[in-house]
Amino acid sequence: TWLEGAAPDLRDLTREMIQQWLRQQEARSDGDWTVMHRLTKTRLLLDQAVTLGMVQANPARGITRRQPKVATRRRILEEHEIEQLLEVSLKHRQWINGGLPTVVRMGLYAGLRDEEMTWAQWTWLNVSRRVFTVQRSVCELTGEVWIPKDEEARDLGVKEELVDYLGQEKRCLRRADLLGPFLMPGGGARRPGFKEKPLSENAPQAAFQKMVRAEKMDPAITIYSLRHTYCTMLLRIPGSDLRTVQEMMGHASIRTTESYLHPIRAEKHPSDALPY
Repeated sequence: TWLEGAAPDLRDLTREMIQQWLRQQEARSDGDWTVMHRLTKTRLLLDQAVTLGMVQANPARGITRRQPKVATRRRILEEHEIEQLLEVSLKHRQWINGGLPTVVRMGLYAGLRDEEMTWAQWTWLNVSRRVFTVQRSVCELTGEVWIPKDEEARDLGVKEELVDYLGQEKRCLRRADLLGPFLMPGGGARRPGFKEKPLSENAPQAAFQKMVRAEKMDPAITIYSLRHTYCTMLLRIPGSDLRTVQEMMGHASIRTTESYLHPIRAEKHPSDALPY
């Protein structure tokens, strides 16, 4: 909406105009993360404009902002909560075409963001190598294109448990006549061509919250808790490499990955070595 009013012809859009727009949002007391996400969305939208030849360059790519600090403590799952989610998600297939167990496993075993889950296609999985590749995705039915947040494909070596589950899920979807290009078909059968479309990005979280309420679990547990847990568990592994974990998470800045180390360092209780 802002772009339509500020620059009906995208060739007139400048970096200064975008910076002024961001300052206006900050003046309205919009949260730091909200402003950062809007800038990210604007960058991706203008990337598409460059690809389509509408503009020669993306002015939003020349804007840098410091990563906002995490204001609230991340909700990292305990092992018993992980086991509970893996089990109870199988009982709640009444939403998103039975895709809730897929949401839980793609979060815990691959650390995917909401939008990455909804755009994930079966072609992303290499079964023999046990590698899942987050990459550019296209809905052939609508022509809509999705690009990863960091703009680059990233390979994730995944556990055999995830590969086995996805193989079973694919067979279940085929038997139910729900199989399409996406891991989770996009919505109800009354939508034309729903099997060929991705889910809306809000659908997994909405279904996940319903399950959490139904199971009387901690309401602070969200889909992002799955991603936080995945990253934290990787960093708890002795000898884990910070740069490798950064690439697996798709973090643009290593500072984001480093922020997960703080609670882990606290867990080590160095104060136990005090001589008093």
